Amino acid sequence: MDPVRRRTDGRAPSAPKAGRPRGGTVRELERVPIPVYQLLGLAHRAGRLLAGEEAVRAALRSGKVRLILLAGDASLHTRARFTGPGTAGVVVLVGGSRRDLGAAIGKGERVVVALTDPGFARRILREVELKEVGE
Repeated sequence: MDPVRRRTDGRAPSAPKAGRPRGGTVRELERVPIPVYQLLGLAHRAGRLLAGEEAVRAALRSGKVRLILLAGDASLHTRARFTGPGTAGVVVLVGGSRRDLGAAIGKGERVVVALTDPGFARRILREVELKEVGE
């Protein structure tokens, strides 16, 4: 059988389907800017933030997650879980420590937090980009 797909209607062949869905966009942060932690606290008080692995995984399955922040000291297994195929279309920021993430929302140590509000997600991404540029 010919491996090249051919169309009989004169149009170009479509691209082959990917075998496995890709994960989201992962950005490693050298240092998490302080305004990001402040915005996390505000989002938590507004009810737009989920904290903890189980809550974030459930929200990912339902499609509510807009942005994930993963502690830089998370285990490899946890990193793989939140940067793999289940996070397609979601930006994942990796940086800071589990202690810092928990303190930002007034809780104990948290390895992963997720924002469900697109406005908070955009604002955090803007803060990260400003600090990377050096403004």
